[in-house]
Formats: sequence, structure tokens, C-alpha cells
Amino acid sequence: MLANTLALAVSGATGTPFTLTRVNQDNFGSQYNYLDAIQKITLKIRHSVDTVKADPSKGIAAGFFNRHNATIEHTVFATPTVAEKSCTATITLRDGKGYAPTELLAFWVGFNTLFLAQDDAIVVGDN
Repeated sequence: MLANTLALAVSGATGTPFTLTRVNQDNFGSQYNYLDAIQKITLKIRHSVDTVKADPSKGIAAGFFNRHNATIEHTVFATPTVAEKSCTATITLRDGKGYAPTELLAFWVGFNTLFLAQDDAIVVGDN
């Protein structure tokens, strides 16, 4: 189980690091919130299982994937002179039969490193 509070550091953001506090937890996930007079941050973590139906004509065997989703949303509230603005970031990690969580984590770390090296180009629409 994750901690009841999580720290989120955002470069250049007013109020960082933010302390996200767990507001909901069940068997399949958690929700954390941060709220102050100028902004709100919501982090949702969910776990589920995706099933794959067999389709022998396409060579697809029946199986499943463990799915791990994390979504974070940041909203900066409107002021008399500036409109409200928001952004969202999501990740989905899936591991199938025979793929260990440590292997998934190693693959994710590699992908994240690649993405961080390209993030300036990606967020402006380069592909």
C-alpha cells in the first residue's frame, strides 16, 4: 500500500513540493488530492485486469494483462484577469503472463528516460 501522503515536486510551480493526501482507497486503487486557494491537483491510481479473447484465425491465444493506470490532473483556478487552465498526464503499464513486475518496471524506467530526453519536442507536437 502506498503512503497516506505523497510529495510531488514540479519545477517552477508555485507551492511545490505539493503534499498529495489520500482521500479514497479501495481494493483496486487510490485517489490523492492537493487543494489550495489557487490550484487543485488530483492523482488517481487504478489497477485492473484486461482479458484477451482467443482468435485462432489471427493467431491470438486467450490471456490477460495486469493493468496499472495513473492519472494526474492540475487545475489552476481562474482569477479576475486570467482564465482557468488545466493539464492532465496519464500512464498505463500492462504486464502479461510470464512478465514479472520487476521486468515491467525496468522497461518503464527505460521508456521514461527516453521520453524525458524527448519531452520538449513531444509536448509541442513533434513526432
